[in-house]
Amino acid sequence: MTCQGFFDIPPDRPSIAVLPFVNMSEDPKQEYFVEGMMYDLTTDLSKISGLLVIARNSALIYKGKSLKPKQIAEELGVRYILEGSVRRAGEEVRVNAQLIDALTGHHLWAERYDGTIGKIFALQDKITQKIVSALAVKPTGTEKQMIGEKGTNNVEAYDAFLRGWVFYLRWTPDDLVEAVQSFKKAIKLDPNYGQAVAGLASAYRTATSYGGMGKGLWASGVSWMEARMRAGQYLKLALKNPTAIAHHVNGLYYLGRRQHEKAVSEYERALALDPNDPTCNSGMGNVLMYSGKPKESIEFINRAIRLDPHNPVRYFHQLGMAQFCLGNLEEATTLFEKLRRLSPETWLGAPWLASIYGLLGREEEARRQLEKGGGFGFTLPPRIYVYPFKGPPTSWGWLQPSKRYDIVPASQPGNLPPLLHK
Repeated sequence: MTCQGFFDIPPDRPSIAVLPFVNMSEDPKQEYFVEGMMYDLTTDLSKISGLLVIARNSALIYKGKSLKPKQIAEELGVRYILEGSVRRAGEEVRVNAQLIDALTGHHLWAERYDGTIGKIFALQDKITQKIVSALAVKPTGTEKQMIGEKGTNNVEAYDAFLRGWVFYLRWTPDDLVEAVQSFKKAIKLDPNYGQAVAGLASAYRTATSYGGMGKGLWASGVSWMEARMRAGQYLKLALKNPTAIAHHVNGLYYLGRRQHEKAVSEYERALALDPNDPTCNSGMGNVLMYSGKPKESIEFINRAIRLDPHNPVRYFHQLGMAQFCLGNLEEATTLFEKLRRLSPETWLGAPWLASIYGLLGREEEARRQLEKGGGFGFTLPPRIYVYPFKGPPTSWGWLQPSKRYDIVPASQPGNLPPLLHK
């Protein structure tokens, strides 16, 4: 059984995917609560280093689909599937859950849990412990403690955070506004809720770091500078009670300042808290690549793909960059071409693919690729700033100082990037 043709399941390590739970509530607005429970169970299981847990984003694509567990397991590259339903009526909650061995088709267990919203943490812990027991996994003492920690005892604050995180993961400008509002509500209910504070820091940083993502906030009267300042302020607070999210965001800041060793340390801390988080794994890969260690970075990026197989675009981008830094231009070309086929409507990968085509002497293809990614304002100085490499290109080890590399001006200076030629 393989995962999208990339990786085999480690034989000594149980692998599992938590599928989207079905919302059985009469109120469709409870959908966020149901999605939140899926997220939380995935997060709790992800803290166990003895498990391989598929990321929520890849599992979420099966929402509303009537597929056999075996097919889903084959597509995700896992042996076990957790599925179920949630019914919430006021303060009452009922959860039906079943763990399936997709290899045999047998149910390892299937149970119903009834309780109140005030005891939702205990209910989730029961389900997690049941899974751990059924899979014969033995968490370390630290992992047991982390599983039991929710970051808050305030159920309303937890409810608000779940709502905010679901909006945040949808990755649209409007949903980002909703995420900010929900995180603020959670913090108001519990000012010491580190997960919510870290979520707010991440949301504000996202708004100021990715083109177009801040449009909703700007429309609400928040300026770019104000959002950037808030991101730093909330991150400082989040690091007083750090979570994997907080260390991830802090690692991004260190990388942006080209403090590569500190960035690596932050991602080591993040992965210690959540070893199955694909964002933290790919983040570590990014830092290692920018630190002049592209070969080491590939292991972490491949692991991110293994954990999040249905969202390959950003990982192909990172792998392509790593192969480029290693001088494997043909491999890099294949990866960036895959990326462009999967995401033709974006500029992502266009400048790299154009540069590779230039190095390979395929100038016309390079020009066409740049035209596809036009309108982003590709120029050399901002590209050098955006990509925080530790040293000059010669530090990659494959650009030879004895050879001359000419920067050839683009046909539209100021709009398209130069091409690099031998």
